[in-house]
Amino acid sequence: SMYEALACERLAELAERRGFPSFVRGPLERARDRYRHWGAFAKVTELERRWPQLREDSHRPRQDSEELTVSGVRVNTNSSRTSEAMDVATLLKTSQAIASDIRLEDVVDRLMVIALENAGAERAALMLPGEGGLTLAAECSADAPTSTFLDAPQPLAEVSDRVPASLLHWVERTRESLVLAELGADVRFAGDPYVRHSGARSVISVPIVKHNRLVGVLYLENKLSAGAFTDERLEVLGLLMGQAASALENARLYEALRTSEVRWRSLVERLPDVVALIDRAGFVEFINHHEDGLIGPQILGARLLDAIAPDQRERVRECLDSALAGRQAELPEIETASADDTSSRWWSARFAPIGVDGRVERVILVATEVTERRAAASFSPDRGLT
Repeated sequence: SMYEALACERLAELAERRGFPSFVRGPLERARDRYRHWGAFAKVTELERRWPQLREDSHRPRQDSEELTVSGVRVNTNSSRTSEAMDVATLLKTSQAIASDIRLEDVVDRLMVIALENAGAERAALMLPGEGGLTLAAECSADAPTSTFLDAPQPLAEVSDRVPASLLHWVERTRESLVLAELGADVRFAGDPYVRHSGARSVISVPIVKHNRLVGVLYLENKLSAGAFTDERLEVLGLLMGQAASALENARLYEALRTSEVRWRSLVERLPDVVALIDRAGFVEFINHHEDGLIGPQILGARLLDAIAPDQRERVRECLDSALAGRQAELPEIETASADDTSSRWWSARFAPIGVDGRVERVILVATEVTERRAAASFSPDRGLT
């Protein structure tokens, strides 16, 4: 990685300052190789200018090779073709593009398009884990847009005519990537119905892994020629899938939160009490019964204190501050005024904090109307109103 290059360069500088010249060359060579791997050719030139001894073997053929594992992908880092296949600026721009979306459907669509473009494939399919194993979540081709099945993912066993199930199960089980120059020639998958009848020749499949957990499996194919995919293309895809893993996880989490919030709000809408979410600035983010609640429709998006009778606002402010500090608070009676200040209503209110990762982001307010109860309690049969 780039961090490894920087560390090796600093190690060489330290060895030189401390008077250990025999410990300088090794870290320098490693730093130069790492910078070259990432396409930082200006840094390679700078190192060779500062340490002329590096130039002696800068064009010497390498007899050995190194392997790097990225998102389950084993790649050769000393191949000259690596830097040709992976332009760093393009890689960073593409990674940022993958991370720019938050909706699951948008993330999947962008991922499929980027995978096709970077691998030079004709067709792509994305498998996501389901309750019973892998499911087909999306597919696309070079001449057709992405089709997603996120609302009704299709189990792998039911789409064996569209993807090679045995190959995908192999990638799922081993968490290793595959690059096959001729799919039908691999005895491991020769009996797969899709392999026999699809006509697919070149194949590449990459596991999408985060923290040792399988997030998905990407499958790409080319029917026109054998050997269409190279190890260098696999390396690029492996790096991109590392970013894709985070993007997919975040999108699925967002989808789950959005779904749960919709369900929560649908339940709250049916409650007889008034339920409101107040942000840290005191504004009402959500309120059920907003058309006949505290002060009518104007309360949504407005400051809660503006709905409270002036002489009650300080008490409500103290309760909000208490809830934002992580403590529950309660007011037996608070008065709210209508928009035109012609009538008032009374409420029993409870305030509770809503925390995320140890920080209170919102306050939930549950208010029960006590206007009629208060009027009844203040009425005396003998004296009328007290």
